[in-house]
Amino acid sequence: MESHRSTISETSICEPGDTDTTGKETVDKKRKKLKVTKIVTGYADDVALITEWPSQNQKAINAMQRWLKWTETMAAKPQKCVATALEEGRGKDPVLEIAGATMKWIANEAFKFLGKQTCTNCSDEAARKKLLLKFEKFVDKIDETPLTGSQKMWIFDKVLMSKISWDFLIHDMTVTFVRKLAAIQTKMFKKWGHYSKSGNVTVFYRSKKNFGWNMKEMVTFFKKKPIGKMPSSEILQRSRCEAIV
Repeated sequence: MESHRSTISETSICEPGDTDTTGKETVDKKRKKLKVTKIVTGYADDVALITEWPSQNQKAINAMQRWLKWTETMAAKPQKCVATALEEGRGKDPVLEIAGATMKWIANEAFKFLGKQTCTNCSDEAARKKLLLKFEKFVDKIDETPLTGSQKMWIFDKVLMSKISWDFLIHDMTVTFVRKLAAIQTKMFKKWGHYSKSGNVTVFYRSKKNFGWNMKEMVTFFKKKPIGKMPSSEILQRSRCEAIV
């Protein structure tokens, strides 16, 4: 009987310092309790290990490797595993190994983990560039269609806004960046609506009750707090489940 082998791709992130602190742990001696921090995150066979020091990360990788070997059905895929570290705010290669191979350093290339663009300095710069390119491409595509102005505005509001909402959810975009998208949005709405350049743009975003077009305004749309970005305490507070007290 042939056994099925699954693969696991892994991202390791650590923050190396000037000295190594192998085995460093914080223990509350009075209460005899160990302060535990979650170091593993991910979904299905995509796993990320986050530790304070490279040596700690390597220990976690070794433990995972032993567990994968024990399963006899799963194995790490070194060519899909990457690593990065932060030292004084700058990216650094932590030189980690998995399954006998050295893990690739993210370096200047953004790495996609569960849909999120991850850079070696943990910034969202790559995600912003990618979103801006995607946004401009879709805007041009809508503009080139042989549709009426109101139809183009409807597609922008119902389709394009929905497409970029995922990027707003998983990345920490800034309001300054979103205002760039908002400027393009207003510009195209004016063009498609044959609206005066000096006209009051709130007409596009006001409700129909207030004599507006009831379109989604980019910055307001971004600032609405999605459930995924709420603190767990707030989610529990809002829950209607009787089992949660």
